[in-house]
Amino acid sequence: YAIKIQDAGERRKEIETTCLRLLLGAKLRPVDVAGKVIIEDNEQRFDIIQLINWEKNRECTAFIELCEMHAHEGTSLSFEDFFYSLNELFQPNKEQSKLNAYGLYCELALIDQLSMKSQHNIDLTDYWQLDGLSSKYDFVFPNGNIEVKSADKDFEVLIKHDQLFNLDKNYLVAVCVERNPSGETLTELIGRLLHRESCFTTLRSRLELNRRVLQVNVKDLNKRMRVQFIRSFEAKSINPFNMLSDR
Repeated sequence: YAIKIQDAGERRKEIETTCLRLLLGAKLRPVDVAGKVIIEDNEQRFDIIQLINWEKNRECTAFIELCEMHAHEGTSLSFEDFFYSLNELFQPNKEQSKLNAYGLYCELALIDQLSMKSQHNIDLTDYWQLDGLSSKYDFVFPNGNIEVKSADKDFEVLIKHDQLFNLDKNYLVAVCVERNPSGETLTELIGRLLHRESCFTTLRSRLELNRRVLQVNVKDLNKRMRVQFIRSFEAKSINPFNMLSDR
């Protein structure tokens, strides 16, 4: 992925990671099929990101789609920052694959429900996982935060007390998902949301979606699931321990 620049100045830099290579201010010359320089002294400068290694085709596909979006969106994300964002995609945590599959399905199921019922065509994904891996809440809105938890058939969820019950205005959304042969796969759900005009319209949200998807094992992407129910609660109204001893 290359962008022509006018003047490299002091921006010349080369960084290589396991899967990507960044070249800022690279000097290129046009050549013919035989490799012969077409016009002497016609050097041009480019910023370049190269995909040099990948394990799965979906990683290559994600790289192409995100580069195309970066090229056409007019994002404020610099070329170098975009490189570091892409680099995070190729460092998934393999150990959490099953949990990530169910957790991601629940978060996307909530986006699906809310975007269908919204009367204002608001892109809710623009408030989703704002800090990536460091996000304290799944959604951060101006008037409150939402933490999504997958619930089992007995309506039990696992939470961190300090995360929900603090001075912030928080909401807990419990999503119960079951394995169902007639349900929808994670791949199908994502595809449906990507075709919706009000979902994943920004490069940031699309980067985060791809990062999360690449953490899921391929076999989990095609497991059929169905949402049984979604319940939401204001956190302070369900706090069973208003005061906790420090011991």
